[in-house]
Amino acid sequence: MNGSIRTPRFGGRTSGRSGARSGARSSGRSSGRSSGLARGSSLALGLTLALVQAFALPGCGGEDRPAGQAAGDDAPSGPTFTAFELEHGVGPITAPVQLGTIDLEKATRGETLFQYNCEACHMLEDRFVGPPLGRVLEHRSAAFVMNFILNPEQMVREHPEGQKLLAEYPLVMPYQNISEDEARALVEYLRTVMEREP
Repeated sequence: MNGSIRTPRFGGRTSGRSGARSGARSSGRSSGRSSGLARGSSLALGLTLALVQAFALPGCGGEDRPAGQAAGDDAPSGPTFTAFELEHGVGPITAPVQLGTIDLEKATRGETLFQYNCEACHMLEDRFVGPPLGRVLEHRSAAFVMNFILNPEQMVREHPEGQKLLAEYPLVMPYQNISEDEARALVEYLRTVMEREP
């Protein structure tokens, strides 16, 4: 080895002249660069095809079609709702909420929940980040309000009334980690708000 440094070969023949070595190195780099681009393009194409296959093809087999939908009927259709769901929303509340005399203990707890979880985005009488809630029970059922509290993402994504709200208020209400009992307490609080306002 006589103290000399060996230069690895990148392509072509090398000679003792430094110009030939640098030419060989640069040609090796460009060829490596172009094959790297080809590999990157192949990888991007492969990932794209994998995503298309993962998201588009599962529905092609026909096994997952709703009952009554013909195999050739590929027109996009949104979710279908029962009459109950259209009126009361989609979520864990699947029956009308029976409202009797206002439960003041629940209403007090609901007021605290409203202050802690809802006031950042909702006011009672005025538009804010979200719609005013003081009189929401005049045009929405208690079950609808509870389902919206308990299942806001699906309500906004799929339910026609949720989509209308999203068009008017562009932020999706996040799930507040509220239980059904707490959602019911919020309804009781909103009932007291309606009673005390003319």
